[in-house]
Amino acid sequence: MPNLKKKRKAQNEDFKKKKIKVGKKKPLPDNYTNTSFATKSISLPNQSVTENKSQHATTKRNLTLIDVVSQLRHYNASVKKDALAGLQELTNTHPALVISSLSDVIYALCKLFFDEDQGVRKALINFLKDWAPTVPKADLSPFASLLIEHTCSAMTHIFEDIRIDAIQLMDIWVDLLPEVLVSKFWAKVVGNYMSMLSVQLYHQNLSDSSQLPSNANSAGSVKAAAAKSHLHLHKQKLRLLSSLSNFLQAGLANDRLDSTWYLNDFIETRQALGAFKHKLVLLTSSRNHSTVDLTKNELGLTPPHPRMLSYIPYLAGNLTTCSIFESSGPKAKIITDKAGKHNEALDLNDKAGHVLTLLDTFKPVLTGSWLETAPSVFASGNITMSPALQILNSVLRLTLVLWRAVVSNGANADIIALAEFDQIIKHFFVYFPYGSEMTGLSSPEVDIMLRDMNIAFCEMTALYLLVQPDRGEMTWKAKVTDYVLSLFERADFNREDVFTSLRPAVWSLLNYLGGDAQATSLVESLLNYYQRQRAQSALKRSVLDFFIQLYLVQSTPSYCGAFRLNHDTPQADLFKKWFETLPKTLWEIKTSQPDMSRSILGIMCEAAKRNGRDIIDEKTLNKAELILSTFFQFNHPQKGPVKGPYASMPSDIQRRALDYIFFVNSGNEKVAAAIAGVQ
Repeated sequence: MPNLKKKRKAQNEDFKKKKIKVGKKKPLPDNYTNTSFATKSISLPNQSVTENKSQHATTKRNLTLIDVVSQLRHYNASVKKDALAGLQELTNTHPALVISSLSDVIYALCKLFFDEDQGVRKALINFLKDWAPTVPKADLSPFASLLIEHTCSAMTHIFEDIRIDAIQLMDIWVDLLPEVLVSKFWAKVVGNYMSMLSVQLYHQNLSDSSQLPSNANSAGSVKAAAAKSHLHLHKQKLRLLSSLSNFLQAGLANDRLDSTWYLNDFIETRQALGAFKHKLVLLTSSRNHSTVDLTKNELGLTPPHPRMLSYIPYLAGNLTTCSIFESSGPKAKIITDKAGKHNEALDLNDKAGHVLTLLDTFKPVLTGSWLETAPSVFASGNITMSPALQILNSVLRLTLVLWRAVVSNGANADIIALAEFDQIIKHFFVYFPYGSEMTGLSSPEVDIMLRDMNIAFCEMTALYLLVQPDRGEMTWKAKVTDYVLSLFERADFNREDVFTSLRPAVWSLLNYLGGDAQATSLVESLLNYYQRQRAQSALKRSVLDFFIQLYLVQSTPSYCGAFRLNHDTPQADLFKKWFETLPKTLWEIKTSQPDMSRSILGIMCEAAKRNGRDIIDEKTLNKAELILSTFFQFNHPQKGPVKGPYASMPSDIQRRALDYIFFVNSGNEKVAAAIAGVQ
């Protein structure tokens, strides 16, 4: 028994609980390791707080540019946002310093394109919007490829928030670097937009050509993919469609900076088009046009005939130019068709050759967005400024950009096979004119947007009817023409930029209607609209320029438009009335607008050189000459002879006025007396 008790006691020895007494420390375990350490001080050399930075440009937080750039790479989001604020401060106070270290700044900023913190990306976008436009283009261009490549990568990021913010970055480069973006990254950026719109794209060999297959998507796949995406939200879709429209506008409409771009396709040869535009420039030039200086030396060439100026641009038709600052990317090449018409193709026809495919590819997205949004906007009697209305405006703009490119790139032969575009026009036409059935009051912003939408649809329909007159419906022509006529009668249609946007639609309608009575009504309304404007207004100048273009294009070689001004027609009579108003307008503007005075006298001299063999006959020329006599001097009933604006005009304008009298050469004594009174 004693041995048994001793054995049990030994077995329980390992599991025996030791009693802890009050006031005593707990005993340490057997496997305890002492990890404590002791130190006297911690030394931190080169602290930014104590460092002397008086010789460097610093922020309010005493940070130099090097410090700010290093903080842009920090892992903490708050530190990166503070660094962007500091960089903004340095760019405002010391812009030259940031430009001198541009490579370091841009490399650090590119890393933030993919930052997972939305606040950092928002601060980055705001900084680039303010700072990038101030950087000289020559300094920013070397980094264009780097910036665009990082933006393209952000557009295909796994997180949708980063992809959506990348759209705003792309908008910045479209505004600042359109040439590089279009010439080198066209196919890549288009593919990114298609990917974001949930359009499947099968890329082929980009070294030969980047073809965009028309069967790469369907309306069902687009809608199914959009249901899984946040892009069905109006604001996100609006941002994407607006960005895509701006990008395609930059790539497919490089000639939109030219105020006469809508006339380009109606003049068949490049030489004739160049002569026409050169003549328009000469109208407002202050140079003496009696002598054409072909060289920089003292020798000159005096043309034996007044129309020699029209032929001078032909002499340089075969000359080539060399620029050492050309982009190293793919160059634009000239394609000459059988008719001798020259077209520009960029990036191996990525733009021009696949415009129809682009239109067919984006068609399900455009149609789906319109059908999804339009009923909710136009069904109610009250239209407000909303993302849904802005989406409709973006869809119209995007479709118009694509359709302009289809027509202007000579794709008319293939348009017959594009019956799907009929459906797009029909969907758009259902609610046209947009906003006409509103019952309540709307804001000025809504009225302006609805008017822009109506003008865009008018141009789109006019271009479509122009290239496919047999496919359109007669109600389209009637409604579009009636709307344009109603615009000229509205008192609030008084902005120069709005009329400028309407000119392509008016020109297309005139060519589609030809000699129709509606074309005459359109010219008559345009003339009445011109006469109602104030002489000193910019709108009067814009309408005057449009009339000058309509008149001069008639005598341009290789003009192939259907709009013709023939003798003894109502339209020719309307242009005679317009010509007779020019001396009065010249007198009214006096010395306030010298360029407008040059244009008026230039077109008058151009008509006078033709000696009445034009629609402006000799009777009209003599009548205008008699009215022009008051420009020199007129007899006041009480004051007697009073000098007109002629005496205060620049010498080149005075010379043009005398040239018109010389070319007409009517021998009118009243005109001769008026000129003698100011000599």
